[in-house]
Amino acid sequence: AWKKLEDKVRRWACGEKKITVITGPLLEGANLSLQSGLKVPQSFYKVIVDESPPKKIISFIYHQEDEEDVMKERVVSFIQLQKKA
Repeated sequence: AWKKLEDKVRRWACGEKKITVITGPLLEGANLSLQSGLKVPQSFYKVIVDESPPKKIISFIYHQEDEEDVMKERVVSFIQLQKKA
């Protein structure tokens, strides 16, 4: 599922003057840890900002167990994402 999102972002970027992509883990509910003590995130976020006028933004939260093309179900508002991060 994550690879499909990555591929879609690359296609969106083609032909745009400037986009910014921000990706990271969400540690909320991260109960598993590696032997090193590093937490294993249960979810990841991606924010895509199209800087070309008119400026647009889209945010996603994906889960470790996502396997199918769940892009439409994983769209969240940037405000929702900020509350979880």
